[in-house]
Amino acid sequence: AWDENLEDDAALQAALRASLEGTAGAVNAKMRREEQARLRDFKAAKQQEQKAAALKERRTKEASKAKEADNAADQEVADAIASIARKSPDQKVSLNFLSQDAGCKKLLKPLQKKHGIKSISKVWAARFPSIL
Repeated sequence: AWDENLEDDAALQAALRASLEGTAGAVNAKMRREEQARLRDFKAAKQQEQKAAALKERRTKEASKAKEADNAADQEVADAIASIARKSPDQKVSLNFLSQDAGCKKLLKPLQKKHGIKSISKVWAARFPSIL
């Protein structure tokens, strides 16, 4: 009767049979090897997780450094636009004026190319509320 209740756990049944037959030593050795294999797998998975976390942290740091460098580069272009605006009569310039005026183009295009800024837009200018 107790054998029917244990049908779901084949490993336990095998261990019980082996112990009744006197071959428990072989089963125990097999169970130890299985446990060691599970432990090795767990350690390998944990090590893989740690490597992935370290890689993610390193990438995050690199991305933040790159972003800071981009902000510094964009800052130079924003300062140039602010100087153009200060020289204008009403101290305001439109994006249209910046993209069409020859003097502005001559000043801004080399800076944009140097810093990899594709275009100056409202969204880009909104990043510098203290300057623009």
